[in-house]
Amino acid sequence: MTHLGKHLLLAAGLALAALPAAAQEFPQKTIRFIVPFAAGGGTDILARQIAQEMTNDWHQPVLVENRAGGATVAGTELVAHAPPDGYTLLLTANPFSVNPSLLKSLPYDTVKDLVPVTRVALSPLVLVVTPSVPATNLAELLALARAKPGSLNYASSGVAGPEHLAGAMLASMTGTSMVHVPFRGSGPAIVALLGGQVQMSFTSMLSALPQIKAGLFRPIAISGTKRSPALPDVPTVSETPGLADYEEITWYGVLAPGGTPPALVEKLQTEIARTLTRPMIQNRLNESGAMAVGDTPAEFAAFLARDIARNKDIVTKAGIHAE
Repeated sequence: MTHLGKHLLLAAGLALAALPAAAQEFPQKTIRFIVPFAAGGGTDILARQIAQEMTNDWHQPVLVENRAGGATVAGTELVAHAPPDGYTLLLTANPFSVNPSLLKSLPYDTVKDLVPVTRVALSPLVLVVTPSVPATNLAELLALARAKPGSLNYASSGVAGPEHLAGAMLASMTGTSMVHVPFRGSGPAIVALLGGQVQMSFTSMLSALPQIKAGLFRPIAISGTKRSPALPDVPTVSETPGLADYEEITWYGVLAPGGTPPALVEKLQTEIARTLTRPMIQNRLNESGAMAVGDTPAEFAAFLARDIARNKDIVTKAGIHAE
C-alpha cells in the first residue's frame, strides 16, 4: 500500500473509536455544509437534499454554503482549516482526488487536513454522440477514431473533470486520438454538442437523458462497471474486449476537518447514511441515474486512496495540465 493510502486508512480507522459524550451532545448549533461548486449543480442539489433531512432529524439548522473557486480549492481550504468540531463539513466530488496530481501546490494537505466521513452517491457517465457520427456502438466509434485520427472532438465541463478523464482514459487504453474540447460547465458543453461544434462527450445521465429521449444524442456506452437502470440496453465500456478495467464515475462524498473527534465522524456517517435510505432521496438519485452509497469512513478512505493514485496515472499519461 502506498504511503498516501496508509494515511487515508489511518484517518478513517480512527473514526471508529468511541467518544460517547461528545457524540451524544452533538449537534447543539448550526452545521455548515460547504459545497465548493456554484449553486444549482448536482453536488449542490444533493447537499441541499441531505441537509434538509438532517435538519429535520436533528432539529438544528444544516445550511449549505456555496464556496466555488480555484477548481474547488477555495471551499476545500475553508473546511480543512475549520475547527474540528463537526460543525463545518465538506460535500465535494471528483476534483478532490484529482487536484493533488493536477495542481503544483495546495493550501491544505489532502490526507492530513481532511477526514473522510462517507460517500453519498455514485453516478456513471454516458458516452453520447451526435446523429452525424456514423457509429452505433463503441467498437464502431473506435474504428472511426482509428481511421481518421483527430477527427472526433469530445466536449467536457472542464479540464481534468470526470468527462475529460473519461475521454483521456478511453483514448489511452485504445490507442486512439480524440481531441478534447473543454467548456466552462456541463451546460455549455451540452449546448456545443447540440450545435454540432463537437461530435461526442462523456456526460452525466441527468444532462443526457432528455436529449437521448428526444433523439438528439445517441448513447454509446456507460462509464461504470455496471449497466445503468436508466439505460439498461446500453453496454458499459468495460464490456468491450480489452477494456475490462475501464471505469470513470462521478462520486460525491462528505469530509470533515482533520482532527475531528472519531465519535463525531462516526455519528455523522451514520446520520448521513440514514438520510440516503429515504424514498425521496432514493427516487431523486435514481431519476438522475445515480446510486446512493453511505459507506463507512474506512471504505471511503480506501476509495480515495485508489482514486488519487488512479487519477495521477491518468493525468501523467495524458499530459493534463491545469488551465
